Amino acid sequence: MVLATCLAAASAAAGADEAITLAQARQLALENSAALRADSESVGAAGSVVAEARAGYLPALSANVTAAGAKAYGSRNDSVPGSTLQPRIAAGMVNAPTVLDRAAAGVTVSQLVTDFGRTDNLVESAKASLGAARNGYEDRRQALLLEVTAEFYRVLEAQATLQVARMTVDERSLLDQQIGLLQKNKLKSELDAQFASVNLQQAQLLVLEAENEVDASRAALAAVIGMDDAHRYQPVDDGGEAPPPAPQAEGLIADALASRPLIKSLQDRLVAAQKQARAQRALAFPVLSLVGAAGTAPYGDDRLAENYAAGGVNLSIPIFQGGRLDAQYQEAVFHARQAQDDLDAAEVAVGRDVRVAWLAAVADFRSVAVAGKLRAAADQALNLAESRYRLGISSIVELNNAQLDAVNAEIGAIRARYEYRIAQARLAFETGRL
Repeated sequence: MVLATCLAAASAAAGADEAITLAQARQLALENSAALRADSESVGAAGSVVAEARAGYLPALSANVTAAGAKAYGSRNDSVPGSTLQPRIAAGMVNAPTVLDRAAAGVTVSQLVTDFGRTDNLVESAKASLGAARNGYEDRRQALLLEVTAEFYRVLEAQATLQVARMTVDERSLLDQQIGLLQKNKLKSELDAQFASVNLQQAQLLVLEAENEVDASRAALAAVIGMDDAHRYQPVDDGGEAPPPAPQAEGLIADALASRPLIKSLQDRLVAAQKQARAQRALAFPVLSLVGAAGTAPYGDDRLAENYAAGGVNLSIPIFQGGRLDAQYQEAVFHARQAQDDLDAAEVAVGRDVRVAWLAAVADFRSVAVAGKLRAAADQALNLAESRYRLGISSIVELNNAQLDAVNAEIGAIRARYEYRIAQARLAFETGRL
């Protein structure tokens, strides 16, 4: 009953502040997180890489304007009267057969026919990298939500503890006054009065420690949700009871390996690295392209036709690159192996983390029940000690011990309640369900 009173008082504390729920705190954190925005930009950049890779499927079109002044030698068949040069590409290049006076403009187009899978693998690698970026963003988002949740509940725990400390001061102050009055009337000893004073000072010290913990926890919450003023918002407890954890950890581990964004991100990185290795391997294969050009040369040598057009097929075959292509392929293979090792290590770590988080949640859940029973027993012991002391059949030392046990049990019950909520949130994060 005292715990419920403390929680209600903690929710009503700092009434001038704006009340904020856990859902609202999470939303603020998501909106204000610079790190999360940076990850979002990474996702956008990865999407642009996909568009870059897909551009290899499309024709490449360019426009050229060329002006040249030169004298041609042996370009005309002098044995044929009136013969002129055959029309050739006049814009965009300078080559020996067409080094003639001219001003020309035209366009060239190139269309890839096949590069034996290089472009396909580059596109698939870019898509997988985009998936890795998106899952990396989701993992950071859930990590931020876990941090907000933990700090939110720590504020509520600190505030509830402060309320217990203040109520303890009020109770011990009243007892100190009563014993002081009885001592003046020779009904209690000087030792009783001194013990009562000591108990009061201990309670006041507890208040100071609790106030400092409240300020520290609110500052931590403000930092994680991006607030400048640590006391602008007042966290509000939803009052609900957290459900018990799952009976077994194995199912949670399977869920984590299937759903955890970190694992998905590493799986996508592995696919991206494997596709990149295949793309690098394809550099050693020929590239078949269609090429074409068309334009006009309104000014130039009389032997040049005014308009021109040409088309053809180009097959590029790499013969020797000094070992560069093989080295690039081997580098990509090593990156793919590294990605596989990273994934294997992460799966082991995630399984361990889920099991540890589950064990912590189970222990904290049991602690809630045990702490509740301990609080009830300590309250009964305190009531009995107070009655015995008033009847004069026990010393103030017994009463002091009972008071201390009751306060510790009350604070322990509060801590157990919120620590279990934090443990439950951590378990949800480890399984990718936060």
